[in-house]
Amino acid sequence: EMVALKRERGVEIFIFHDDNFFVPSAKRNLERIHALADALEEREIGDFAVVVKARPNDVQPEVFSVLKERLHALRTYVGIETDSDQGLVTLSRRLDSRQNHAAIDTLRELEMFGCFNLLIYDPDTTVASLRTNVDFMEHAADFPFNFCRTELYAGTPLLQRMIAEKRVKGDYFFYDYALRDAKVERIFRMSIDAFWPRNFGGGALHNEMGGWRLQLETCRHFHPEAFRPAWRQEMLDLHRRVGLDTAAGLREILAHVDRCAPSTDADFVRELSPRLRVVEQDVRRRWLDLHDRMVKAVRADARTIGWDVTPLQHAVPEVSFVG
Repeated sequence: EMVALKRERGVEIFIFHDDNFFVPSAKRNLERIHALADALEEREIGDFAVVVKARPNDVQPEVFSVLKERLHALRTYVGIETDSDQGLVTLSRRLDSRQNHAAIDTLRELEMFGCFNLLIYDPDTTVASLRTNVDFMEHAADFPFNFCRTELYAGTPLLQRMIAEKRVKGDYFFYDYALRDAKVERIFRMSIDAFWPRNFGGGALHNEMGGWRLQLETCRHFHPEAFRPAWRQEMLDLHRRVGLDTAAGLREILAHVDRCAPSTDADFVRELSPRLRVVEQDVRRRWLDLHDRMVKAVRADARTIGWDVTPLQHAVPEVSFVG
């Protein structure tokens, strides 16, 4: 199928949206990666790349070095979700913090692009566990990430537990809940207000930066003769600029809640938000400059490839939503 897509439609990047791309065995993962790469080489697929998903414990040096060299992985979404011991238990992650840090260290050592989402707010979040996750943001600031609250989904043990504790509002369209710790609930509400444009709004920077990095990695792989190593360093600097600013903003909110009354929260958010927007505007400007230089060097915009080679894109009518 991959070879057919390459020859018939010109597809060069294959996204494995599969939570089971990796299994709990390094040996079996290596065998599978080599088998797929061998089969593609035998069929003379030519140049290609992949995007995959992984749990932190899947990110092992031997496996990922082969993933990089033989399947040309451009991006790995790593399901870190939380780095706090409390969060790891609440979310039944069956992982520990050491595995999260090892995954980041491996990707960094191999110079691979990984991204992740942190569920820093869950039903049992404490101020201490929140601080732990902010520490992790700083540790991994050279990778694009986002943060949000854990949502409750039908059929999950967490939802059943919350129903039993009578902490759930709404229905399967949207289950809502308050955080156990009133102080953490304040922090959550303030951070969502202040960070909404960065995390969730149209053109949310935290989300867009993953796409920007994918463009850079696409250029790096498919246009090695035009690629400049300094571009990657510029991109890492942009990740750090946003990641460290996000962590700093959350620390300001934590400090405010520690020392100020709830009646001052809205004013504090109004003061913090413009400072966050200034950073976002600066990072976006710097990216556009970097992107312009990349496009001029390769004489093709990496953003257009998916649209141009996928006929289904043109089969979907444009729809406008009003009100």
